[in-house]
Amino acid sequence: MSSVGSQVTSIFAAMRGVDDAAKSALTSPITDMKFPASELIPYVHQFCLDEWEDIWDCCRGNKFNAIYPTVGTALQSRVNTHPGI
Repeated sequence: MSSVGSQVTSIFAAMRGVDDAAKSALTSPITDMKFPASELIPYVHQFCLDEWEDIWDCCRGNKFNAIYPTVGTALQSRVNTHPGI
């Protein structure tokens, strides 16, 4: 199996583990949180970016990876493409 294939397989195995943990948590009692859930958003956002980066790094042969080697670094163009506006 190629290294990309083995990395994708390990990512899917990790996702299955997370899914199993989430399903087992459904039977756990609900507890009061000591802080608002909104404080978790930056951590969840960073976790998702890190996971996306791991997947993106597996795609070294992809032409888009050559243009944007890091997830989230695309620059938006502010050039006006509509003449006369």
